[in-house]
Amino acid sequence: MAIRGKMIRILRERPKRLKIGNKAEELVEEACRELKAEGKILGFEKEDRPGSDFSIHFLDGETLKIEIKISFYGEFLHEIKYSTSVLIVPLKEKRLSAKKKRKLIDRIKRNIVEMEKSKIG
Repeated sequence: MAIRGKMIRILRERPKRLKIGNKAEELVEEACRELKAEGKILGFEKEDRPGSDFSIHFLDGETLKIEIKISFYGEFLHEIKYSTSVLIVPLKEKRLSAKKKRKLIDRIKRNIVEMEKSKIG
């Protein structure tokens, strides 16, 4: 009975997690647009393929495919199945204040630049 209850809870939470995941992808897209405008990346593409949400093209010609996750557990599950890099955007709710949104976008930008420096992917 405990397993059934847990499964029902997980299924009920799924739409909320999907909305939050979509918001995380929107923030990453905004961060990539800013990085491109600042001349820190050549460009990016939103892919939405299994295992890869974005391709980011760096100035040195390298391309990094990344998957966006909102939790470390999601990252863990992704790494078992795919070989692409994971960028965690720690969101718990879809609505953000302007200040929180700005902080998250800046954090995402730093993480993308760090991924490029360490050539993860």
